[in-house]
Amino acid sequence: MKNIHITEEEYQEIEDFLSGNMPPEKTESFAHRVDNDQEWREKVRMVKLTTTAIREKALEGELKRIHLRESSKSVFSGRKKSRVILFTLLAAAAIITFFLVSPIVTHLFISDNERLFSQYYQPEAGLITAMGVSETYEFDRGMIDYKMGKYEEANRRWLELLKDNKNSDTLNYFIGSGYLAMGKAAQSVDFFKVVLQTKESAFYNDANWYLGLAFLDMGKKEEAVHYITASDNEQKEKLLSDLHAQ
Repeated sequence: MKNIHITEEEYQEIEDFLSGNMPPEKTESFAHRVDNDQEWREKVRMVKLTTTAIREKALEGELKRIHLRESSKSVFSGRKKSRVILFTLLAAAAIITFFLVSPIVTHLFISDNERLFSQYYQPEAGLITAMGVSETYEFDRGMIDYKMGKYEEANRRWLELLKDNKNSDTLNYFIGSGYLAMGKAAQSVDFFKVVLQTKESAFYNDANWYLGLAFLDMGKKEEAVHYITASDNEQKEKLLSDLHAQ
């Protein structure tokens, strides 16, 4: 089957129809076109499949983040009580052995930086893609992988493209975002730094924010504060306050 090109305007129109946001006077003619135009019907099907997959993945990610935040809160609020229990259990060697390998105990020792990272980190949302036969096809295909949480697949495509365009702020920004979403903060750093070489980049402020979070996850508080301060993220003042309170 041939690749079908979907422009950004068509993508938005189809999304409006599927979400029920299209004005009533346009809905009837849109539905008529779907019934009578096979290529248009295929475009609607592709957008529906893509948006459904993206939303399901986003919901899955959000549930995981909520669980992590709540687990972190409950563990830290109960840390004092847990220490009392720990010292009590020291009386029995067999119980100590079990307790030391328990995931619950491991979670007790999560660092303040890691806790703040999990609290403030939200993966980059990505860009609207317009799949089609064009020079941007591989980038757009990687963007769909990225939005579906297939970060390794997305980065594999983008790293190939980067070979011919090493200074691309777009490629470097999203490759860095992919590594950060994979939990590979250290590998994301150099890519975000390339973006920051161009202050006019559309990704400049977000690159500062995510680079700051990457250093936060790596336990490098001073570097984290520097880049978070340089960003314009709406949460930066609260995060900086939390960092200074440590």
